Amino acid sequence: MSTTTKRALANSLKKLLSKKTLDKITVKEITDDCGVNRQTFYYHFQDIYDLMEWIFEDELKTLEEVKDDVDWKESVHLIFYSLLNNRAFIINAYNSISNRTLRHYLIKTVKPRVSATVEEQAANIRIRDEDKQFIIDLYTIALVGLAMTWIDENMPADYLEKLNKLTQLMDGNIRYALKKFAIPKN
Repeated sequence: MSTTTKRALANSLKKLLSKKTLDKITVKEITDDCGVNRQTFYYHFQDIYDLMEWIFEDELKTLEEVKDDVDWKESVHLIFYSLLNNRAFIINAYNSISNRTLRHYLIKTVKPRVSATVEEQAANIRIRDEDKQFIIDLYTIALVGLAMTWIDENMPADYLEKLNKLTQLMDGNIRYALKKFAIPKN
């Protein structure tokens, strides 16, 4: 029941965010929209920002369930499609909350996929952990930076071309970067 109520509150906030920014939305509007009282809202969340974070975490769980079934490029595309499917919500959230919250969500979503790819491609390469982590961070930042720029530009449709270019570039370069940092054999 608790998760059902949280999802109802989340859906109401998403619906309202598709029409206006977060600073124009009240707890009363959210609770009226989903048919619960204010006490129910405050039982689950401290405030609207807490609900926003829960929405991002819930989306993250959904995306994490998919990651094992697809390769890293496909999973990155799924992340972008998820953002696009929630375009109005994402843009209004981006314009309402600190970019840090959205960036944090994207990093938590993208980094495990990049990390799994780097680990897979580093299987037969001797490399220091800190160098491997540097490569993971670099490609995570590149993908998150592309996503943040895309959102900042109101999510134009041509993002797929840029995303394809970036994933194509990353595909061969991850292994190349790992080899550049490889520990030489004695």
